Amino acid sequence: MAIKAAILVAIMSLAMALTIAVEARGTITSKLWRAMDVDFSGYCSDESIPTGSTYWTSLNQTLTDLIQNTAYANNMTYSVKNGGDDVSAYGQAQCFNMVGNPGMCKSCVEDLVRRAWRECGDAIAGMLMLKDKCTIRYQDSPL
Repeated sequence: MAIKAAILVAIMSLAMALTIAVEARGTITSKLWRAMDVDFSGYCSDESIPTGSTYWTSLNQTLTDLIQNTAYANNMTYSVKNGGDDVSAYGQAQCFNMVGNPGMCKSCVEDLVRRAWRECGDAIAGMLMLKDKCTIRYQDSPL
């Protein structure tokens, strides 16, 4: 039964990541992984941005805003846009099962942002999830 549940989680994570990839760019090319940590999954787009670009600055601010604000947002769900119309970075984060514990939510989002920088590097879009804890998503088009 545990193996069936693990397979189902993997399939659902893959389907969600592929859906996001198609929504984000109309393509399914991406870096998709499933870490040894069975509760962690993620997606990074293949399209990259140059370090130091205007979008890079917008993305950095967007991810920082997700860390600072998600735990205190209504239903622990927060969306943000930073930058001008031509170089905007859009982000969204949500915490699950953490009502009354904003510190745990903030910590979870912070962990995913760290993983996003490490795993996705200069990817223009990404989605990361810690099962039953929190999720973040970011890209260069409206969510």
